[in-house]
Amino acid sequence: MTHGGPEAFTVMAAGRALVAAPRAFSNPFTRWEPRDAQRRRVVEAVTGEGPAVVPCADVEAGLWALLRADSEIVPDRARTVFRSDAHAVHRVLPGACRETR
Repeated sequence: MTHGGPEAFTVMAAGRALVAAPRAFSNPFTRWEPRDAQRRRVVEAVTGEGPAVVPCADVEAGLWALLRADSEIVPDRARTVFRSDAHAVHRVLPGACRETR
């Protein structure tokens, strides 16, 4: 889960799944817009720019967010597990989720 910039290449090279890869690298047989909207909802939930609307199943499966190092996060929605000068990796916590049925 990234802001969609060059940091996405690090995630893709590591073989990790992305909610939405940059448009140029997305699967051409699936619609990119819904996946990008999901990515944006996760970023907004973790940073507090929006409500906690991440599906709980995604959080329980192990959802991570790779954001710029200067990004603020909501403590009950994400925990920083690694930080470099440019980026930080955050574990998305249950406080960011809502039940989806």
